[in-house]
Amino acid sequence: VKSPQTLFNLYLKSVGNGGNLLLNVPPDRSGQINAADSASLMGFRKLREAAFLTNLFASANISTNTSNGKNLMNLLDQKNETYWASTQKENTQLILKLPKITSFNTLVLEEMLTYGQRINEFTIEALQGTTYQTIYTGTTIGRKKIASFEKLETSQIRITIKNSKAAPILRNIAAYLVKSI
Repeated sequence: VKSPQTLFNLYLKSVGNGGNLLLNVPPDRSGQINAADSASLMGFRKLREAAFLTNLFASANISTNTSNGKNLMNLLDQKNETYWASTQKENTQLILKLPKITSFNTLVLEEMLTYGQRINEFTIEALQGTTYQTIYTGTTIGRKKIASFEKLETSQIRITIKNSKAAPILRNIAAYLVKSI
């Protein structure tokens, strides 16, 4: 039996990076899930729901360096059927400005997979003083990328999609302060 915290950490490192989380929770001889396993899974669920309850980008302003500013707010609405499409394959930038300095340690990015997985390389930077500092570098995003990093305080994030197979189409962007990473 793995602890709920261990399951949550495995979740962030597997599902959040395009992998599968293999729970290995078989039924016992009577066909029931062991009570200890069930309790651990319910604890994991509570941790996961609490961690991703409050999207800190919900009130952010968003802008881009591309010619398509239409539907940018779709990236913050947390709806699975809405999206935003870039007009360029390389160096698409999204700048998220928060109303105040905010602490967080996790960004969730999602591509609109109806149009395929397109992104090959991206960076996330945080404004620290007057300059941006890279806090995360990644390759693919896919259905969902959970980018975890050291807790930081900033009022502005810049996401740069450096390279794509085709112009990127994103579905959601969110930020969270996850208590345990």
